[in-house]
Amino acid sequence: MKKRTLSLLTALVMAVSLLPATSRAVETDPIETTPLPAQADLPFGDISAGAWYADAVRYAYENGLMSGISEKAFAPDGTATRGQIVTILWRLAGKPVVNYAMRYDDVNEGAWYGEAVRWAASTGVVTGYNESRFAPNDAITREQLAAILYRCAKAQGQGFSGMWYFPLRYDDATAISEWADEAMHWCVMKGILSGTSDTTLAPRAIAKRAELAAILQRFCTLPKEEAAESAAQTAYESAAAYLRAAVPAPQYGGEWVVLALARGGADVEGAYLTNYRAALEQSVRESKGVLSERKYTEYSRVILALSALECDARSAAGYDLTLPLGDYDKVSAQGVNGVIYALLALDSRDYPMPQNAEAGKQATRQLYVDAILSSQLSNGGWSYMGEEADPDLTAMALQALARYQSQSEVKAATDRALARLSAMQDADGGFSSWGAQNAESCAQVLLALSALGIGTEDARFVKNSRSVLDALLTYQTADGGFRHERGGETNLMASEQAACALASLVRAERGESGFYQMAALTQRAAA
Repeated sequence: MKKRTLSLLTALVMAVSLLPATSRAVETDPIETTPLPAQADLPFGDISAGAWYADAVRYAYENGLMSGISEKAFAPDGTATRGQIVTILWRLAGKPVVNYAMRYDDVNEGAWYGEAVRWAASTGVVTGYNESRFAPNDAITREQLAAILYRCAKAQGQGFSGMWYFPLRYDDATAISEWADEAMHWCVMKGILSGTSDTTLAPRAIAKRAELAAILQRFCTLPKEEAAESAAQTAYESAAAYLRAAVPAPQYGGEWVVLALARGGADVEGAYLTNYRAALEQSVRESKGVLSERKYTEYSRVILALSALECDARSAAGYDLTLPLGDYDKVSAQGVNGVIYALLALDSRDYPMPQNAEAGKQATRQLYVDAILSSQLSNGGWSYMGEEADPDLTAMALQALARYQSQSEVKAATDRALARLSAMQDADGGFSSWGAQNAESCAQVLLALSALGIGTEDARFVKNSRSVLDALLTYQTADGGFRHERGGETNLMASEQAACALASLVRAERGESGFYQMAALTQRAAA
């Protein structure tokens, strides 16, 4: 465990740079006044065994990260400062003594942090706010700690890649500084930072010493990244290669290929996706923005592809392609399928509901949610026709409802639908639709489970030790594509849907946002 700690925080030493200043705190006593023997009892009288931070303090103490402010006191409610942070980093570097002239007017060379600051200045590990001010007693905020740790993670090849934004459930999430936004999202997602209450994250609050110990412990004990690729990653790469070869120049109509490749982070030339966008915009111009008079899923599908490419679907070749989705009657004319994809499209980048002056009935998100709920069968599933639940449509409904789980009716409908899907699962882990087992049904169920944060090994969706992913992979062919039915030839539609499902699993493995959850228009992706 200590080896793991040192490897992570040694990278931290190389990753930390200047952070924005905060209010000045009162200087605390030295944080190193006692020995740091491994496996020793804690000597601190102010750390009760039942305190929420007791285990974290022990971890920090035994691993040489933190000690007390005196021989008998840890000061869990004391302020964590820049001087303390740089001293921790200095210890991890082996407490080197450097021949470097101290240039900061506010650092006493004889202070407990003096040698650490000298070392930090000589190496550039942590620099001052300017040439003469280091501010060793400035307090560290929770978002500053997040930024330090995230830089460490990025230095090790972790962190988000591509689009990363997802909404945080805390009421004060908007208070996060722009420079710390990505770091805070990652730390919250990984459990490194938790809320100070159920509704508050307190990003700009001063970090206490107990919090610092807990944050360090959580970061240092993150599970190691596996060097070997997962089954989903391996299968996705093969499927992506097949799609690139099968559709060398996607145009209007190739949106699912674009979605699968863009959202899974496939290795494609930049021109591949930009050429699709150019071809699509040409089609939009030629049609004067009218993709269909009756099939409004055409708009939804294109909006999803544009969102995946970080494009605003409201200005595609000068046309607002979201506008038709403001017409409830025309969207719902395709049945619940049309409603599902309209909701997915609008939510993909949190597009505002378009106000369609020509609509007989102006749509709202709640109208679409209610339409999906009202179409649920008594057995918990959804069906294109009749009373027999279809796994594909049931899974698609769950994908659209995933972002509305805070509504009690949605949560109850979701629970019923999951129970129905579990009951419909075949003995080999797969799913059947229209009387036949097929790859697309497996793919849609995987997309639903991923959207809801349910892992492939969830006991409800494992039959005879076979998961839905296990079943899906039995349809993959030697060329990387997927068959519709076992024994058949590679099928483009099956390959597109399977690749989308695999992309959603790969994104979950990387800790990235959901497959249909692109960055909101009000957010700016980090460079």
